[in-house]
Amino acid sequence: MDSTPAMAIFLRYWRSKWAGLSRAQLALSIAAHCRRHRVTEAVIREWERGQPPASTEELDALLAVMRKHGLSEFELEYVRRAVFAACLDRHYPELFAAEEFAQRPDVDEEAERSLGKWPQSPASRNPVELVAQFQSLLQAVGRDIEPAPPGSQRRRQQVALAFTRETMNWYCGITDRRALGVGHLAANLRFLEDCFGPGGVGYCTIRDTRRDLLHATGWLTREDEPVLGLLEMSRQAEAAGNGWGAADLFATGLGYASTELRSALWPQVDRHLANTPIILDGGLVPAVWDRVFGSAVTDGKWALAESIVPRMEPMWHINDWSRQYMHRYMGHFAFLRGDLDEAEEYFAAGLEINQELGGAHEVLLMPLWLRACEQARKRPGYDPVQLDEQVWREIKRITRARREWAGRGKV
Repeated sequence: MDSTPAMAIFLRYWRSKWAGLSRAQLALSIAAHCRRHRVTEAVIREWERGQPPASTEELDALLAVMRKHGLSEFELEYVRRAVFAACLDRHYPELFAAEEFAQRPDVDEEAERSLGKWPQSPASRNPVELVAQFQSLLQAVGRDIEPAPPGSQRRRQQVALAFTRETMNWYCGITDRRALGVGHLAANLRFLEDCFGPGGVGYCTIRDTRRDLLHATGWLTREDEPVLGLLEMSRQAEAAGNGWGAADLFATGLGYASTELRSALWPQVDRHLANTPIILDGGLVPAVWDRVFGSAVTDGKWALAESIVPRMEPMWHINDWSRQYMHRYMGHFAFLRGDLDEAEEYFAAGLEINQELGGAHEVLLMPLWLRACEQARKRPGYDPVQLDEQVWREIKRITRARREWAGRGKV
């Protein structure tokens, strides 16, 4: 896709969907950072048509507003590159000429490859490119979701839209735009049911998309309704002889369940752990182990948590993204046990890794836990559970203020 349309599409999408701003509101916000140039609603409209900001001051002002409304430094760097490329594109269009993404004959294969790379760190994914591809497919597919003939370009576009919408969900999740991710999952579930039928397509099965929607909704709301949905799917999987699948669904629901519901679920944990492999192909660790570990730590079941730690050991060696999870898990474990020195070491190392990877949620979370460690040292006889709850209340407040928790606009 050409650089100029990509920049314009991302700016319009970010403004309306992620930041929830009108053009007038964006112009007013930018004006507070611009001294020598007057940025009006008409100027914003021109930017969204492909005209790059006219000066360094305008670009810096735009990036400052984007930062305030939740874009990370990694995302801002991708935006800056897109603006520079758009400037060159206007002078040397032949350098950046590219086929519209939705019109590529291999669009379905490319979208599937992109989804197959997940999970990956936010810093390694270009959001400008991803959003431009997503919008290209939305425009091509339109509102007509009648299944197209196999092998046709339209059918390839439909397949690509399903994969790319799932990738958008992953991206929203790892950049802490959870409500927007839920919106993508809900839209994709309807699209898969209408356009592909019960089996879905490739990675995007109906069952897995419904599971992911319940998972994401449970994380976002911390209410029992999506948890009960996960538990019902777990029972169905177990009845069908899929013990490991049942364990995965059960462990996810366990982590998001209310204290009362989780208490009723603990007697079933041993049965599900017995159905969980120790290690998967490629050296991956089943998520069941770390999810049950997190619930055990939260509920003070130290013996169970200690017994799971060796099962999670390979996560230290898979990649940096896996290792940052271990720093968070083990830091949280040490903090609630009262070992502040060990907790601080884990949280500090986790913060450093996430600053390199672009882990938005953890970059906000780790400093709060480090501050909680400092507060604990000043309070003899402190209650670690109370301080832990204080951390989660604060992270919820911050992410809501940054509009990353609830999201704005519609997907």
